[in-house]
Amino acid sequence: MGDSLTHAFDLKARPLLDLIDNLRGLGIEQDLGIPQIAVCGDQSSGKSSVLEALSGVSFPRGVGLVTKCATELRMKRTPAGSQWKARVSLSASWAHEQPEEVGEATSMSNIGDKITKLTDALLKQRGDAQFEPEHSIIVELEAPDAHDLTVIDLPGIVRTTTVGQSEEVIAQVEALLQRYMEQERTVILAVIECTRDIATGDVLTRSEKADPMGLRTIGVLTKPDLIPEGNEQQFKDALNNISKPLKLGYLMVKNRTQKQIDEGVKLAEVRKDELEFFAKHKYFGVGVDPVLCGIDNLAKRLTDVLVTRIRDYLPQMRREVSQQLRETRKKLTVLGEWTPANDADAERIVQRLVAEIGEFISQAEDGSYRNAKIFADPATPKQQLEKLMMMARIRNDAQVKFRDQINALKPSTNEEATDEETGIVTKAGAWSVDKLKREIQISRGRELPGMLKPEVLTRLMHAVVVGWKEPALMMIEDVADIVYAVSVDIVRRCLPQYMALRQHLELSLRRIVDDRVEKCRDELSSSLHQEELPHTINHYFMDTLNKIRLGTFKKRLDTLPCDNRGMVSKQAVIGVYSESLGGDRSNEDQEAADLQAMLEAYWKTAVKRFADVHCGLVDRCVVRDIGRTLSREGLDSGSWSGMAMGLLDEDHTVVEERKRLAAKEERLNQARKLMDEVRNV
Repeated sequence: MGDSLTHAFDLKARPLLDLIDNLRGLGIEQDLGIPQIAVCGDQSSGKSSVLEALSGVSFPRGVGLVTKCATELRMKRTPAGSQWKARVSLSASWAHEQPEEVGEATSMSNIGDKITKLTDALLKQRGDAQFEPEHSIIVELEAPDAHDLTVIDLPGIVRTTTVGQSEEVIAQVEALLQRYMEQERTVILAVIECTRDIATGDVLTRSEKADPMGLRTIGVLTKPDLIPEGNEQQFKDALNNISKPLKLGYLMVKNRTQKQIDEGVKLAEVRKDELEFFAKHKYFGVGVDPVLCGIDNLAKRLTDVLVTRIRDYLPQMRREVSQQLRETRKKLTVLGEWTPANDADAERIVQRLVAEIGEFISQAEDGSYRNAKIFADPATPKQQLEKLMMMARIRNDAQVKFRDQINALKPSTNEEATDEETGIVTKAGAWSVDKLKREIQISRGRELPGMLKPEVLTRLMHAVVVGWKEPALMMIEDVADIVYAVSVDIVRRCLPQYMALRQHLELSLRRIVDDRVEKCRDELSSSLHQEELPHTINHYFMDTLNKIRLGTFKKRLDTLPCDNRGMVSKQAVIGVYSESLGGDRSNEDQEAADLQAMLEAYWKTAVKRFADVHCGLVDRCVVRDIGRTLSREGLDSGSWSGMAMGLLDEDHTVVEERKRLAAKEERLNQARKLMDEVRNV
């Protein structure tokens, strides 16, 4: 059972946790907020003990401000029997030479030593400062008994300075805490010691300012063994989320006492002691859900919360990355390309290579896949070669997905009904007879019964067509992703040794595809507007309408009783036929039934037409001539002159700005690639 749960976790949760760690490794938090857990609390709240219990790492202890920079703790559970590993390093924002303390740790205590030494190195780089507000220390820990979790340890809240401490430290710590707590994707782990009144706790006051609704704050109650006698009930109420309630609630942990620390009691014994403490406690052992107590339950809750937030925010993060990429590329375009030195012969070589790549991309567009070097390389696994089959992927994935999404949007014709046994009420569909009667009534003019006003059909179809926009836009993005991914793969296969040229062509392809997407989106608006006005000269509409009416007649005909010869009386058939034409139904019921049949027939006509038109539009705007466009740009005699003739002399600020934007673009590109890899998790 444990192995199956671990396997399920590895399939679903581990990729999401790894994604955030990898994004943070890129330094993506410079560009957008990412889901994370920040540990906040007073200097004496037991914050370090909580982290120590979660990880087994002996964090530096002392009096006053011990944590002098943010420390990121990345934990990963490995298979049973695997070797314990740990590494300590500095965040991606650190641009200087790595201190010698960076690297593998030999033991848990060695991790604490490295944290202390790296903290000193950070402070020394800032001119023997007392606090480091910009960079963080990263601890990566892998072990069979580790929790799958990443948390960020923030410095304890500073109210007054100690001897030799600058007043500036208070402002720096405050700014760092505020920066993390105010990020809407940060879960605030508020550590509160049970020796103080919860209502007046500083950390909860701060979290309320950043998170007024208490939607992303978890309270952790520490030192329950030190609760003053008579104060137990307020902490029990908090634990049960009665007083100062939080959306994510509270948990309680009992960590090592100072005596246990002095005696070197192992964490395994401490956990055993913790379980026994809560089980036997007269307040917390009864009337409190056991899952709210203990460090293991805290770790599980934090992992669940973090994984859920990552999954919820991932689509929005991807959109933000795409938006920032577009903006960054626009700025880079204004600054101009970064041109390496070359000569006239190199220009001709580049032009030939780009023309060749353009031809291969054109083959992928046409679905011909003629070039064996690219599309049938025996050294390439079949699964990777299949990813180059552009048209196959578009037809089998993007178009099928679009078709299914559009068909799923057909309005229901079900009438409101109540199940006699269960009493469950099924609501009437948008195209039920009752609702269609209402649509006809509100548009009633001087027309005779049975004379349907065109605006009724137009209004009803408009409501339907509005829903087609989202899947249509999604298909454009899906096809654009396939076109870009295949084109870039071809570029990388053709130019393994030319890194700069690869990057340039990838940027060109992204721009070309993005421009095509914008054009396609504009044309889609016109197409949707046309579909809002019902129209057709296709006989399929009347054929379908007649089939629907005939089907209604046949269905009623099947209910007629037969005589001993298997025959049905002529009079009964005439009666059924009369009933199918309206029978004794009111004018309104007949009109609504006719309208329902027409809507169903027109739906089938319109949805088939729109699916074909939109697939053709996407093919024309997004897929066709990508390769030829790239080739034309590459053959332009002025395309490579700057690169071929050498680097241009530029102002230092321009060079640095281009470097900064190029680094940001690369960071965002890598981030989008990482996000794409876990899109279906």
